[in-house]
Amino acid sequence: MLKWATVVGIAALAGTFIIGFMLEQRHVHWIPEAAVGVAMGIFVSGIGNYFHESDLLAKEKFDYEFFMIWLLPPIIFEVSDAPRHPKTSSCLLAPAHPPPCAITRLAST
Repeated sequence: MLKWATVVGIAALAGTFIIGFMLEQRHVHWIPEAAVGVAMGIFVSGIGNYFHESDLLAKEKFDYEFFMIWLLPPIIFEVSDAPRHPKTSSCLLAPAHPPPCAITRLAST
């Protein structure tokens, strides 16, 4: 049953990517791809419940420990490393030289 759960999980992931791509091509920006993934998960678990596939549902359940150890840190580091403004990143990356934002402030006074 583990192989069937893997196939269903990969198919749901591929379906999420395909539907997200189709929505992006049609300029539907009000629904994020994460919402499509949640809807796909609800759809797959609904089919599993309808056909009474308790083994499939047991294998496809949310694993809190896997999320906290492997999935959450890259999300946090991606957000924390993304500079908000180009001038901000140049001020942070060149501390030995006067940053362009300080030169701009001095020139404007």
